[in-house]
Amino acid sequence: MAEEITPKYARDKYYFHHSNPSSSDGQTFWNKCRKRVIVNKAWSILKGEIKGDRDLASQTIEEYFDSNVKMHSGKIVQDICDKHLLDDIPYAVALKQGYEKLREYKIPAWRDHAKETAELEHKEKLLYSLKEVKGEMVWKKSDEGTASEMDLVAAHAIEGLKEAQSKNGLNRLEAEVDLYKPLPGCDLMYNGKPDYSKMIELKTQWDGNVHISPRSNSLPQEIRPAHMTQIAGYWHLTGKTIPTIVYANRVGYRIFTPSEDQLQNALAFIIESCQRRERLLKTAKDVEDLLRLCDPQWGAMFGWKDLNPTVLNNAKKIWR
Repeated sequence: MAEEITPKYARDKYYFHHSNPSSSDGQTFWNKCRKRVIVNKAWSILKGEIKGDRDLASQTIEEYFDSNVKMHSGKIVQDICDKHLLDDIPYAVALKQGYEKLREYKIPAWRDHAKETAELEHKEKLLYSLKEVKGEMVWKKSDEGTASEMDLVAAHAIEGLKEAQSKNGLNRLEAEVDLYKPLPGCDLMYNGKPDYSKMIELKTQWDGNVHISPRSNSLPQEIRPAHMTQIAGYWHLTGKTIPTIVYANRVGYRIFTPSEDQLQNALAFIIESCQRRERLLKTAKDVEDLLRLCDPQWGAMFGWKDLNPTVLNNAKKIWR
């Protein structure tokens, strides 16, 4: 859809639509205009759509893999929620299938194998049980645990989504869908994919330091900036339906509904970012020129840190 109406100055650089501008321009252009092109070509070779070296294609896909245990686990929790809330599959069955998907994760060769193994094992160990603390029943670590971190995060996510469903007056949750809509002053379409009913977003929080001493990753006190722009995009895409965001961890869940002022401010940032990116796309003569016009922000928390060192070094050569 979006590719068919993409103007030539962007299509020539393989940039087909805008999305949440939570990453720097450099990271975004590298992901969309460089990495995605390389990986898509490798997949096309493996699928037999184009000719090429299949062994090299497989190696390329492995090299450019940039997920991690927490990201993988977050996708699994949404899958558990989908199966239970949308497909009416019993929770125990959905959880069992979630554990099976967790075990499918293959640790990349360049990662800390011991650390990621500890993270994977921690997700399904029965380490927690309900205990009374100051008159309230809470999940605490126990030698006689009955629940795992994966179980608790998924269960709390489901509780949070049910509450969000009720607060928004929804009879039933609907699955995620791709939404496209123009932005003011932009040539390219803007794309977003709300997790549920075009208005509810789910975010999972996972324990940290699990290879030494596990500690809960606290639920936020307010909507995080990258998530605010994400749901502000949904607000624009749905014609100003107020979105809801659910954060869940093994301790509980928290729901936020932003104000219209917050959404308007975040949307203004989105429009400013996307207009700037279109000016850069128009200015640059090719992809490498486009990347060199941007600050890559190597020290950013997200974007570069999960890359294969070889891939990261090749990216740095473009700027240096």
